[in-house]
Amino acid sequence: MVQCLDGVRGWSNSIEVVAGHIAPRRSCMPMYFNGPHSVAVGGDGKIFVTTYYEAGVFVLSSAGRLITTLGRGYDSGPRLAGPATGVLTSERTLCVTEYSLNAVFRYDVHGMVFEGALGGGKPGFRDVGSCSTGGGPCAFDRPHMCKSDADGDLVVVDTWNHRLQKFTPGGQFIGCLGSSSSGWSENSGDVQSTTIHGGFNAPVAVSFDDFGRFVVTDWGNNRLLWFNSGGQVTSIEDELDLETPYDAQVFSGRCVIANSRRGEVLIKSAIGND
Repeated sequence: MVQCLDGVRGWSNSIEVVAGHIAPRRSCMPMYFNGPHSVAVGGDGKIFVTTYYEAGVFVLSSAGRLITTLGRGYDSGPRLAGPATGVLTSERTLCVTEYSLNAVFRYDVHGMVFEGALGGGKPGFRDVGSCSTGGGPCAFDRPHMCKSDADGDLVVVDTWNHRLQKFTPGGQFIGCLGSSSSGWSENSGDVQSTTIHGGFNAPVAVSFDDFGRFVVTDWGNNRLLWFNSGGQVTSIEDELDLETPYDAQVFSGRCVIANSRRGEVLIKSAIGND
């Protein structure tokens, strides 16, 4: 038996697994989560559900009851338009990668307040709600994910600029990855989609292991690229029959992959843990 969470009633026994399919027992009222796109859970049990189509972030108690919403016009921050992922980058910080607004929005989850947006070609988190696209440092073109590494630096998956960008926790530009196989570079010039060693075609996700190594889901090339902590490619996995994979995350030495077009989830040993 599995449970369903709709953000209003909390957890309920409204669905059950039957022969590998999810069959509704009674309506879960999915309009409360219109296009749920990512979930993050804090150390205190709070649940953060980022919804794409009715853009915003639902903040729920561990019991699944609604506490508040962010980015939907009810708080002091700007309205979200098309958030892809919301990730807790520290104990008190939620970074929401805004695909439609070309920015990363930061929230203090203790006070539930907007702290600023990163993007538009300017460093730092500023009090803005939308950023123009660009190919220089601190500019994005429909970014899909932001994660913090072991040092607390922020890595933004800048999808349609075909690169990753790294920033200090305060949003100062550190480097770019994707234009070559030599690791992070301070040169963030125009990066084109490519199949070359160390290059990307519309990357969508990044995940770090306990040793600072990371994997990038290269959506347009249907492959995974593995890097060491310095940003040098250590392995390319292009034999997994991936079709438009949307995510690959490392957990306890294993890599879990959302293989979207094939409608499956793959679990394998992470590179370096075979």
